[in-house]
Amino acid sequence: MLLGGMLAATTLFTSCSEEKVYDFDGINYERVYMQRPNTTTVGSVLKTPVGYISGFSGKVTVQTSGPMATATNVTLAVDKSLVDSYNSTNKTKYEAIPDGVVSLEKSNLTIAAGKVVSDTVSLALSEEGYSKLKADVSYLIPVTIQQSGGSDAHLAKEAKFRSNFFVLKYTETNSLIRVGGSASDLIGTASTDNIGQAWTCIAAEDLDASKFGDLYTGEEWDRKWLLINGKEVLTASFTVDLGASHKVAGFSVNCDLIKKIGIQISSDNNKWTNIGDANKNDVIRDINWVAWYTFYASMPGRYVKITMTLDPSNWAWQYPQWGYCSVRSFKLLLDD
Repeated sequence: MLLGGMLAATTLFTSCSEEKVYDFDGINYERVYMQRPNTTTVGSVLKTPVGYISGFSGKVTVQTSGPMATATNVTLAVDKSLVDSYNSTNKTKYEAIPDGVVSLEKSNLTIAAGKVVSDTVSLALSEEGYSKLKADVSYLIPVTIQQSGGSDAHLAKEAKFRSNFFVLKYTETNSLIRVGGSASDLIGTASTDNIGQAWTCIAAEDLDASKFGDLYTGEEWDRKWLLINGKEVLTASFTVDLGASHKVAGFSVNCDLIKKIGIQISSDNNKWTNIGDANKNDVIRDINWVAWYTFYASMPGRYVKITMTLDPSNWAWQYPQWGYCSVRSFKLLLDD
């Protein structure tokens, strides 16, 4: 299952890129070489409880050092024999990508007559091959020019000019809730009070479901949803009907008593998907300093259930009369 949203933007860095590709000194041949030769692109795949999230993107283009009178045809391949030499040169410990995980959409590129740049080929990942990957291991995918023909252009002599490299970082998590990150990792748009007023609390534990609307009306300090007991309960929960299906990408619950918090999402209020649990401080703050529990990717659903594990030793239990034993806001990040 490939979820909407990307885990991380692909990062490009140059390990030893050079502009000069005329490596046949004294011979006036045109050369065939990789565009941006000897560069490394890093991407990732994350396995979550609800599927895989890919942040991997690989594209390859070749070119000649000058236009040719006839078309130049180039054959490409994933060449795992280059892994050891790459690791030795770059002081890395990448493993060779297992067979069946990645492939080139096509193995041939063409530089048209009179042109210097070819079409582009992409690297495709096979989800069926992910079972061959090991958690917290990074794999190297060298793509190299094997041969060229159709014109008098010669392959660049040095291997570094004939190759691009791609790194696939594979990780696994038991929760879709992101741990760590910055505001740039937030997905979607924060719900407003107007949207919240359209939501309905259809069930609650240690909270009065009929008082849910208090979070969206009145002055800000008055927006409190009081815990019924007002003293040391270990858990509280509530289920909200959003009125329509949305792509939920994160949530915010403002409550001093939270020790741990979890979220489940459903399309029918019957079958639930457990998104995961987070500790109180596993939040990302936006530019307005709102604390969000954000997801690696958005999840569709109409019903949201929040379960809070509360800290019985928290100072707020001593001041129920001041409204500290309460939920003071509930918002969602919507990626519609």
